[in-house]
Amino acid sequence: MDFLTLILRLIISIFLCGVLGFERQVHNRPLGIRTNALVGLGATLITVVTLELIAQYPTMAFNPAFLILAIIPGIGFMGSGIIYKTGESVVGLTTAATLWVTAALGLIIGLGYYFEAIVVTILTLFILLFFKKIEEWLAKKK
Repeated sequence: MDFLTLILRLIISIFLCGVLGFERQVHNRPLGIRTNALVGLGATLITVVTLELIAQYPTMAFNPAFLILAIIPGIGFMGSGIIYKTGESVVGLTTAATLWVTAALGLIIGLGYYFEAIVVTILTLFILLFFKKIEEWLAKKK
């Protein structure tokens, strides 16, 4: 992979994942712009490194694709640290799920799926912004 492609992927990752963090931060949720941007950047970087290892060492006994597979449980562990129970409700699940999507977003950006990454970002924002309104409406109906 050439230098400009690498930089492009990293910048797109920071921007799109930062947008998801911006939504979290605007709504006073944990893990804002910096955290989401860093998680996406890290996932993109690991994905790019994996692609480079596969290209450089195609007969390697160790399958470098396992590096990508390591991202998901790592983010799950990180996300579980922000979920807690207060009284009757559980807090932090949506933020943890957003962090998980951010990591997946970093993966697909690292693989070069820019259009898909933009669609995932838009869909995630749609869920975070508009499904909240539906939840509030349903809560009022109870």
